[in-house]
Amino acid sequence: MPREPVRSHGFSLMELMVVIAILGILSTIVVTNVMPFLEKGKINATRTSIANLKAAVLNYYMNNNRLPDTLDAVTQPDPKNLDEPYIEDPDSLFDSWENPFDYKLEGGRKFVITSFGADGMPGGEGADADISSKDSKDPSTK
Repeated sequence: MPREPVRSHGFSLMELMVVIAILGILSTIVVTNVMPFLEKGKINATRTSIANLKAAVLNYYMNNNRLPDTLDAVTQPDPKNLDEPYIEDPDSLFDSWENPFDYKLEGGRKFVITSFGADGMPGGEGADADISSKDSKDPSTK
């Protein structure tokens, strides 16, 4: 009786190389299309953080009749706020790129909270652009 040829199980080197090449192309396409959405998400999260900090600073002002000297003051327990901080998480003082927010007093009850964007430097475009509480419609920061 003639012996049947043995069939090998598995993939050839060429088949594996084709699959790896296809996966590489697909992952490149996905990454290049997803990255802009991640940056937009960080920008929106930073805007939300600035709005939350702004509300905490205004609450501090209402209770103490003065603005805090630094943003750290809103993370400290305040007897005029039932010994609770205005913001619980000290990480709230950092933007989405883990840079600290810039807080400047402009006299009276005017203040500005700014994130210098992804590069952490003033100015820039796109993800590097500054995001400020002055961008809002609230007259207390204009």
